[in-house]
Amino acid sequence: MATILVIDDIQEIRENIKEYLEIKGHNVLTAANGEEGIARAATKQIDLVLCDVKMPKKDGFTVLQTFKEKPILATVPFIFLSASAQKEDVMRGTTSTADGYLTKPFTFNQLDILLQRHLNPL
Repeated sequence: MATILVIDDIQEIRENIKEYLEIKGHNVLTAANGEEGIARAATKQIDLVLCDVKMPKKDGFTVLQTFKEKPILATVPFIFLSASAQKEDVMRGTTSTADGYLTKPFTFNQLDILLQRHLNPL
């Protein structure tokens, strides 16, 4: 299965997503902020990233930019997770180079759709 990096500053969200993905058979790495997430991605081959937008140290857009600047990470599918459903935030997230944008709270069914799209492309 895939190795998925979950970056979110809220521990409960990180752990819930991690548990769900592990039940589905994925290997999961977690990080509590953008800086930690970038460091974790440098230690292991990552197949997909789920990243919160608003976090301390480095926000999701900074993490995405860093990934796109590193050849080994530039093609890794990157999906934003955000509690903000404000029009401006959604537009910024969907018009960025991210591969998806889920607003919190989201269902695991919604997450599964994005995972299938990016981990098992046709």
